[in-house]
Amino acid sequence: MCIRDSFKKGSNLYNLDSARKLSNKLDHIYLVEGYMDVVGLSKNGIENVVANLGTSLTDKQILTLNQFFDDIIICFDGDESGYKAAVRAAENSIKELRPEKQISFLFLPDKEDPDSYVNKHGRNYFVDFTTQSKLSIHQFIFSHYKKQTENNPSSMAIFEKKLRSIANTIKDDFIKKYVLEYFLEKISEPQIIHRMAPYDTFFVSKRFLKYWEPDLAVRVESEIWPRILLELKKNKIPNFLLNARFSKKSILRIEKQAESASFLFSLFDRIHVQEKSTEETLTKVGVERQKIKVTGSLKDSREILPVNEDIIKQFQTVIGEQKIWLAACTHPGEDEIVLKAHKKIGGLLLIAPRHIERGKQIASLSRSMGFSTQLRSKSANIRPETVVYVADTMGEMGIWYSLSKAAFIGGSLVDKGGHNPVEAMQLNTFILHGPHIYNSEEKYKKLQRVGLCFRVSGEKDIVEQILRLQGSNKKLRLSLNLLIDTHTALKEALSDINFILTHQL
Repeated sequence: MCIRDSFKKGSNLYNLDSARKLSNKLDHIYLVEGYMDVVGLSKNGIENVVANLGTSLTDKQILTLNQFFDDIIICFDGDESGYKAAVRAAENSIKELRPEKQISFLFLPDKEDPDSYVNKHGRNYFVDFTTQSKLSIHQFIFSHYKKQTENNPSSMAIFEKKLRSIANTIKDDFIKKYVLEYFLEKISEPQIIHRMAPYDTFFVSKRFLKYWEPDLAVRVESEIWPRILLELKKNKIPNFLLNARFSKKSILRIEKQAESASFLFSLFDRIHVQEKSTEETLTKVGVERQKIKVTGSLKDSREILPVNEDIIKQFQTVIGEQKIWLAACTHPGEDEIVLKAHKKIGGLLLIAPRHIERGKQIASLSRSMGFSTQLRSKSANIRPETVVYVADTMGEMGIWYSLSKAAFIGGSLVDKGGHNPVEAMQLNTFILHGPHIYNSEEKYKKLQRVGLCFRVSGEKDIVEQILRLQGSNKKLRLSLNLLIDTHTALKEALSDINFILTHQL
């Protein structure tokens, strides 16, 4: 027998001998495409990794890994060929799924591979990314084929037939049963179809409504498109405006054009407004008061921001007793003010810009002012010497509020109207804000009255308030529902929508 015949790619895995020695300490293994990915991950401290050397994943390779590990995490390159390879791997490997075993998929950003990604972000970030982003094999298969399915009987039939066929390849009868049930339940869930809104012309609006035949139209905030509103009225389709709010500039414009404004807003059957001032403006120009209801903001109905406790612990281990404060949702013109204030405050400053693409710019400004600065997007954890940490990532705001006793909320020292304070309050963080808070003025005033947020006008005030709050033993444990009914707008919207759909105004 030739030596080349004794080595079969479909039966072997690169680095298996080393990786399997870790099975007594770790329950999961990464499966990547090539040996360079294995080298890159190992170099960064992730040694539970093997590669299938560029061949299609086989059931023999899955069976081999199942002997040592409970969770196989398949992580191929983040490009089109890597995705296609993942689809093939999923269909080949699902047949070997077992009750006590898992097969998961981890998808990297476009044009990244495991080697480049871990070198760029570090071990901890890669591990956190895995925890938050991996998909179980049945979730991945469903989402892949769902993307290719149109909302018509023929396409849905093909979709279901394909999923049944895949589920039936599973060798274990118990897993087969529950995977098939998962697929069928997901298929039967209410469907959401996303389409771009039509151009606001009579011809396009007419065709759009004729095609979709909606039972109800719902618009949000200030989406007032006259031609489709007229078509909705003409076709007797109930029309609902949610979460309406007018800025001071908008109020002046509406009052100046009262007759036109009255006509447009009267085309709505129901109008839910955030504030009393918006109701007063609408009634002033002639909209019937019985159509209007003050419900508060839909944005207050959101769930508490997610908080990754493992990341919190990682940070606290490094930070220790160091004082921390946060500048959240900052805009250009505010970063320099908070950085100057931090020179006098000391400790650790977290800056979470409103637009994360400004992260590098803020980091450069911070370094030019002499601060040891780190970008969240460039490393997972924090270093002991870090003085300014720029949180330029999505989906982690809950972490920064949880770490900070006090936070300055941006868009308020510059004229952006100030951002919603409810998220900070839900996570027991005291709030500082500038003079420009007209987007959520009523909420800020309620919080001010009970001593939970404080107005600042610049650097000096920020220093004074942060130092005072950091030295205070006062704990913020107020139930927001006592102060702000955070679910009123959503409850009222659902109630009225249900009424309209059942009674057809």
